[in-house]
Amino acid sequence: MRALIFLDSVWVVVLLVFGGLLYQEGDRRAALKEDADRIRRELGLIERALGRVAESGLELPPEGAEIPFETVRESIEGGPSRLREKGLDPFGNAYGPQRPGKPPSVPAASAERLREVAPPEFWAPYPVGSR
Repeated sequence: MRALIFLDSVWVVVLLVFGGLLYQEGDRRAALKEDADRIRRELGLIERALGRVAESGLELPPEGAEIPFETVRESIEGGPSRLREKGLDPFGNAYGPQRPGKPPSVPAASAERLREVAPPEFWAPYPVGSR
């Protein structure tokens, strides 16, 4: 009888550990999905800032040339300080060079890290990687 109680206890512990592992995996995926959504929102902030820069009458570089981040930074409204001050995503990767007439791009390292929860079509219309 004691052996049966011991084995029951072992099974309960095994089930609790397994359940905890499943919960942690789901929690990790939810956190990654949240980061992916955060990056999408920040790309929208950058895109709107680029539109404000274009409408401001500032002389922009020719098509394909890089717009300095300092120029874009002044037009970013809202968002976290790491974005407004340094142009970084939640993982500390730079959003990359901004160019006239082009949408901002998803940092390649971040897209790779989030690949499990954010397939390439998730990022559309934003390209992945620097251009």
